[in-house]
Amino acid sequence: MDTNMTYSMNAQSRIVVFTGSMAYSVRKGIVAIDQAIPGLSWLVLLHAPRRNARLLLRNQWRNLRRNGWRWAPYQIADLAVHRSQDNAIGDANDAPGGEYTRAAVEARPNLRVLEEADIHSADAVHAVRAFAPDPGLSLVAPILRRSLFATPQLGTVNLHKGKVPEYRGMPPAFWELWNDEYRVGCTVHWVDDKLDTGDIAAEAFVPCKKVSTLRGLQLRLDELGMGLMRDVVRDVLKGRRPASPQPSGGHPYRQPTLAQAAALDARLARRESTGGALPKRVLKDTVHHAATLASRAGLLATIEPRLTVLLYHRVTDEVRDNLTIGIAQFDRQMALLRARCRVLSVAGVLASERVPKTREPLVCVTFDDGYLDNYTNAVPVLLRHGIPRPSSCRSASSRAIAGFRMTFGVRIRRSPSWSGIICARCARQVSPSARIRSRTSIVPRSRKPSFAGNSRNRKTTCAANSACATSCSPTPTAVAST
Repeated sequence: MDTNMTYSMNAQSRIVVFTGSMAYSVRKGIVAIDQAIPGLSWLVLLHAPRRNARLLLRNQWRNLRRNGWRWAPYQIADLAVHRSQDNAIGDANDAPGGEYTRAAVEARPNLRVLEEADIHSADAVHAVRAFAPDPGLSLVAPILRRSLFATPQLGTVNLHKGKVPEYRGMPPAFWELWNDEYRVGCTVHWVDDKLDTGDIAAEAFVPCKKVSTLRGLQLRLDELGMGLMRDVVRDVLKGRRPASPQPSGGHPYRQPTLAQAAALDARLARRESTGGALPKRVLKDTVHHAATLASRAGLLATIEPRLTVLLYHRVTDEVRDNLTIGIAQFDRQMALLRARCRVLSVAGVLASERVPKTREPLVCVTFDDGYLDNYTNAVPVLLRHGIPRPSSCRSASSRAIAGFRMTFGVRIRRSPSWSGIICARCARQVSPSARIRSRTSIVPRSRKPSFAGNSRNRKTTCAANSACATSCSPTPTAVAST
């Protein structure tokens, strides 16, 4: 279906979102729908209960009894993770993915966020009724009562990251891996009085591979769920009501204990374990900690600055080989880069005359060969962490990606067999003295240079051609050398 079509009937459409968290997946899902369907007005009802000391102590005691000694170290690690990942791409709204920050979402002129200590309070229900929403969306929301989910004129749909009825409840992907399922479902269903029992509006699946991880599946479910919810909202606003009854059977799952989580982690780790890996891990960890301590002490600022270029090939859980990194591992690495390094774009590197001195390590993320998973798996992670999107390789194996209309700004393709530099505007060879050490050529998306005859015999250069000097940028932005 053409996403650019005009939704004249939606000029005054109102959508209410029921949620218990303004997490990244919720924010990006709202923006994705708002960008796909023009003319919407939003009310986000955020359940933000106020926790007093008595309630916190009671919850801590319950979790300690259920999880045992594992609860204390888990809480410490969980607090550290939330402090570093609360807003993965920070406050820079102009960074890649900056439109998904909480500040950017709340600043949208057609959206209002209403925080309530009790999402079912009289004030919350009154605000929803006064807003008069058409559809309602349940995204990471607590269990809704009829006073809320029945208020939207067109009903309320819930995004459930699991197949129903077999995997009602939570958390996403965990129990499917626990039960050795071959796929994980993602469902949009209508909300009714029971837990995840409403009619199915849409569903899709993510395959479980031999080396799939819990985090990797959850990241893929995030992206899949956004697309499903967007399509369902589009259908509902066009007057359709996709619905099919759920099959009988199934039962709700609950949050696993820490012992069960540790058991699953151990089982998944054995799938990827290799002989003799322990000494290598110890050595890598030692070097890592030494470099971290040196960086924090300012010792790295005393040596000559340098730029580290990270070259990735594949990001997938289908295989594990020397060219492939898992989705969860890639996510961890990008989070580390955002927290500890200064990440530069390819264009920023090429525009720099020298490597600047900084307290943080300088890093540039690039990809080679242009595998499809670079687009489907890597790009969402890069946006999540605000990492500049690298250029896509224009080799023969990357032709399929062009159909997805990636917006990378520039493309990288294999350079011709001669040594020199190509002007970004006129595609003429530039003086070899301006050569940048690289094995790729960067050309703008809007222009693909063509070379007639033998490129080795081309004598014209931008520096010697007056016509080119008046029409081209002073600094060539396309380079090529081998």
